[in-house]
Amino acid sequence: MINKCGPLWFFSLTITMWSVAYTLTVMRGIGGKNNAPVSRNETRFARFNMGWKPRFTLFPLLSTSKMPGVTVKDVNQQEFVRALAAFLKKSGKLKVPDWVDLVKLGKHKELAPSDENWFYIRSASTVRHLYLRGGAGVGSMTKIYGSRQRNGVCPAHYSVGSKNVARKVLQALELLKMIEKDPNGGRRLTAQGTRDLDRIAGQVAAANKKTV
Repeated sequence: MINKCGPLWFFSLTITMWSVAYTLTVMRGIGGKNNAPVSRNETRFARFNMGWKPRFTLFPLLSTSKMPGVTVKDVNQQEFVRALAAFLKKSGKLKVPDWVDLVKLGKHKELAPSDENWFYIRSASTVRHLYLRGGAGVGSMTKIYGSRQRNGVCPAHYSVGSKNVARKVLQALELLKMIEKDPNGGRRLTAQGTRDLDRIAGQVAAANKKTV
């Protein structure tokens, strides 16, 4: 009998489970904490807590869920750094030192950077590193932006980047309230900095979607 009426039995079971879930939802709404007390002059009807959402669903395939937003990890990193550098330059709030056109980025470098906007690019790259790995300080940044030092006929060795440049970049970002000092050492992103980076990542993703 069950095999012959299999679809009908499954449909009846589904309706029964849906009725039980609806009853639990209504009862949970009656006993919710957001229900306002009913005075004597008001009508004696229970107020349902319509803001409550069930933690389960009988039809997971039919349920609609909001897609998560785009983060920095979801876009091309080079395009993101360029977009963030343009944002920092356009804002005009990033404090740029006076010696940006004279300084080298390390003792292993022979000349100053050829790009006049290198400080904005370095700031964007630094804040991206802090987004991916918080707690980095001046020492960590010198290792990240270090490079090979060529010694002529002698073997080449690794050389760290400039500590002064790393310090000035972190201080400039800290004035923008994008990063803050970590109690465990180094710097970390603030909530405002995380929102700004995710927003710019969303703009980069939207621009790439339009070009495709």
